Amino acid sequence: MLDLAQKRLAVLQQARMNRCSCASAHFLLDLVPKKGLEPPHPCEYMDLNHARLPIPPLRRCAAENRALHMTFSVFQTVWRLSIERCIAYTCQGFKGREFSSGSNIRMHLQRTAAATALLGLFFLANSATKASDVHRSRVRHLQAPSEAAPAAPEEYRLHMHHLHTGEDIDVVYRVGDEYIPSALAKLNYFLRDHRTNDVSSYDPREFDTLHELMAKLGRAGDVIDIVCGYRTPWSNNFLRTRSANTGVAEHSQHMLAKAIDIRVPGVNTLALRNAALSLHAGGVGYYPVSQFVHVDVGPVRQWAYR
Repeated sequence: MLDLAQKRLAVLQQARMNRCSCASAHFLLDLVPKKGLEPPHPCEYMDLNHARLPIPPLRRCAAENRALHMTFSVFQTVWRLSIERCIAYTCQGFKGREFSSGSNIRMHLQRTAAATALLGLFFLANSATKASDVHRSRVRHLQAPSEAAPAAPEEYRLHMHHLHTGEDIDVVYRVGDEYIPSALAKLNYFLRDHRTNDVSSYDPREFDTLHELMAKLGRAGDVIDIVCGYRTPWSNNFLRTRSANTGVAEHSQHMLAKAIDIRVPGVNTLALRNAALSLHAGGVGYYPVSQFVHVDVGPVRQWAYR
């Protein structure tokens, strides 16, 4: 076996003896790398007709690594055989074949390189498909344990006691974003005008405000004492005319079924007022003498009556 330097010299001499052009001879000489007959690594570039085609580095799983290893092995084997064949043709005078022209040699090598590139791309595409399938199966395997049933929608509950009728109610009136019509009907009846027994349809936002207020106080689920719910115009006028100064508004939100006067057992009236104000949900009236707080979902405002 000739060493590398002798092999390179033999290629150059035989090419000249077979009347190859100087450029063709050096082209053949460049095919024998300085470090042996090894092609450039496919992940760096493939030299096809002197055009470097970059191949970006890939993050590979084990299955893809095995496929790529097979691809590189085939790639290197075809490349090595092609070069050795050309060198053999050159050193032996091409065994009588008309390869004396450098262009014929270049054409042969370009065709070999093109076939090798196509073969390599086929294996890469096949391995990428397999790797993608493996990745998807891994993702499904990893996600399967964590894919629990969706969380149940939040339940909105109110527990109230009416100070005038003595009635109690404990009802879930809303689940998630959906109000429960039957529960709203029960609340409307519970908050009826206790003087006339007239029932109105409350604005559901009033119930949401009470629910949020109890959560703000850290008393979610606790009892709310109802001082006054819905008022008919007759009841509202009756309360206003009992004395010269009653603190009852002429156009009260109670008549619109948008207001409730409340107490919360164990919670100071001032603290209850402050918590209601922090919600910015509507009007808040403070009645420290009567010890209740007016909460409505009308325009945001506040007042106090002593």
